[in-house]
Amino acid sequence: MIKTTNGFAFEADVLMSTNNAVASASIQPPAPEPLQSLTNSGSATTLDLKHKYNTLSKLDQHYTNGTYTFTINGATDGTHQPGLLLFGNAYPNGPRLQNFTDLQSVNGYGYFQAFWDNFAGGTADDFIQLRIEDLAGNKLSRRPTMENRAPSMAPQRTRSSRRPRCPAGRPTLAGSPS
Repeated sequence: MIKTTNGFAFEADVLMSTNNAVASASIQPPAPEPLQSLTNSGSATTLDLKHKYNTLSKLDQHYTNGTYTFTINGATDGTHQPGLLLFGNAYPNGPRLQNFTDLQSVNGYGYFQAFWDNFAGGTADDFIQLRIEDLAGNKLSRRPTMENRAPSMAPQRTRSSRRPRCPAGRPTLAGSPS
């Protein structure tokens, strides 16, 4: 089932090279938004923050153009404050699944592949991820992940490789196959 709400999301992630390498992290969006903490996402190697909105105007109202400053407190290497300048509302084209109809009848105990169109302007340096969530927004699966991405495989995960293989038997939170 396609969820027709919350189609616009802001997400900030801190991905660690080893378990618990970061003690804490936060992000300071441009004014008027307050400092926001990133939280443990259930993985010892990821801290994240995610807010979803029903419209682009709501997303833009809360996360405006400007500099976003991370404060990352490393467990052993001190505090780092990288900044990221976002401007111009230059969003890539949205993904369009080529085999959407087929994906409506996936056997949860079998493998499946999703196929999508090229991303306009995509390069070998891009990272594209297919994420499957339940209706409450809980992550059920994501392929590939930054944790399992080998540098030698990076070019395979670009606009020209649009076929992630999702594993069989991924249970939902209710215990039925996804």
